[in-house]
Amino acid sequence: MKKYFVRLLIFVLLCFGLDRSLYFVLKLPSKHFDWRYGKVREEQLSTDILLVGSSRGVRGLSAEVIEVISGKNTFNFCYPGSSLPFHLYCLETFLNNQIKRPKIVVLNLDDDFAFKENPWLSFRTNMLYGHTKYEDVNELLIAYGENHPLAAYFNILKIRAIHLGIGQQKPLATDFISSKGSMPLFKKNELCVFSTFVNDTTSYQSDAELPGYLAAYQSIQNLCAQNHIQLIVCIPPHYGTIKQSFVERVKTLTAPEHQILLPDTNQRAYLDSNYYYDPSHLRANGARIYSKEVALQINKYFQLKD
Repeated sequence: MKKYFVRLLIFVLLCFGLDRSLYFVLKLPSKHFDWRYGKVREEQLSTDILLVGSSRGVRGLSAEVIEVISGKNTFNFCYPGSSLPFHLYCLETFLNNQIKRPKIVVLNLDDDFAFKENPWLSFRTNMLYGHTKYEDVNELLIAYGENHPLAAYFNILKIRAIHLGIGQQKPLATDFISSKGSMPLFKKNELCVFSTFVNDTTSYQSDAELPGYLAAYQSIQNLCAQNHIQLIVCIPPHYGTIKQSFVERVKTLTAPEHQILLPDTNQRAYLDSNYYYDPSHLRANGARIYSKEVALQINKYFQLKD
């Protein structure tokens, strides 16, 4: 019986030692093609202008164009397919890990489903799979049911396929990321057929809004105010008119100290499908035009501050 307990103890100690050694696997840099989250957590970026939002932000806002025109360091921290709660998480992550506060946060809102549940936007937990070495990331994944509760105690339960170099870490043709974090779309989606330019006159249905999304939007505003950051809320162009009733709803939800920026309705490029990848996203040529608009608005802010 004594030998049995000795062997059991040795086995438990070996398992414990093996599990502890897996920490070195977790510590390895994430093998996911999107390096931005790890860079924000591990490096100091000296960012003046931070871009936060969804695919319309990461595709349609060129950090390079904004930086050249404004003369301010710009970083694009928008994620394709991400929702407002994830935008809030990105902003919190940035502020919690960067010593220097950005002077401006540009948040893109998608017309007209930014505050509603939809199949295109979600909390992108999959972008965090390669970062479970951070306890807060592991706790978040446990809360979302993505990691086993015992992952709080055992490293083996934090290991994902991406840690081992397998899984969906290889980029697609549309996943190019510039050095400033933007993901421009250089070619038109040949599989996409553009219909006649859509003039949407339907009313915005606020009763479909999610309380959690509204709370996230309010928290983003509060964070910016508390950290003395100017928030610019932009509604990027898409192949169709921006719903005016959605714009009015955004205005009612936005504190007066923050700015709301709409695309220039006289810009003919926004009516031309050659400037779009698909009806929802600008191509790189359209993004350069729109980013110039945003940068000029940013310059007005800095001129007032000087």
